[in-house]
Amino acid sequence: MKKTKPFKRVFTGIAVALLAVSANTSIAAQKEALFYRGDLDHKKAETPNGAIVNEDYKKWLTEGSWGKTRMTKVREGVHTITGYSLSNYTFIETDNGLIAIDSGANVGMGTEALAMIRKITDKPIVAVIYTHHHYTGGTRAYVDDSNAKGIKDVKIFGHPDVDRNLQSTVGALGPMQMRRAGIQLGFYLPHDGPDAAFGPAEPSFKGSGTQRQRTCAGESPG
Repeated sequence: MKKTKPFKRVFTGIAVALLAVSANTSIAAQKEALFYRGDLDHKKAETPNGAIVNEDYKKWLTEGSWGKTRMTKVREGVHTITGYSLSNYTFIETDNGLIAIDSGANVGMGTEALAMIRKITDKPIVAVIYTHHHYTGGTRAYVDDSNAKGIKDVKIFGHPDVDRNLQSTVGALGPMQMRRAGIQLGFYLPHDGPDAAFGPAEPSFKGSGTQRQRTCAGESPG
């Protein structure tokens, strides 16, 4: 009788064990209730616009960081605005002025974020740091305000490819990126009813300069 080599026996044992674990995992997975929507979700909740969502998600969105606009004092000299839009706005006080982290998706957002921090301090913004290429649109409001306060050279810090990424968004890749974002954020879902979208909304604006007006709230649909 031909003997089985030790390493072959070990390999066979491991393979059998993995198959057993895989089978047990598959059985366990089939017994798990769906986490988000569906008839098996035991934690369903209805939102003001009729959407059926997971109740923990609804609570997080309405009572959590996106539930309303908040100015949080992280520590002395550091304030962050949350809940106003998808992006946060952080301001760090220095002896020479404020360092801003992100400025929102458009000039209107930057203008309103600036108005909020002005309730805390009147120091000019001396530098802006970008974390995302699409959270750069409000910087014009920051720079104009700083220029009016005598700061002529506001420092901008970002990824080396931030300009290229911005160009791709408004160029040939723009339609694809916007469609992908629309799918991700539920733009193509109904506004009302059980299958409606329910999530944080971005403020949008019409007009320009001092006549710019907000046309939708940066809060959950309701």
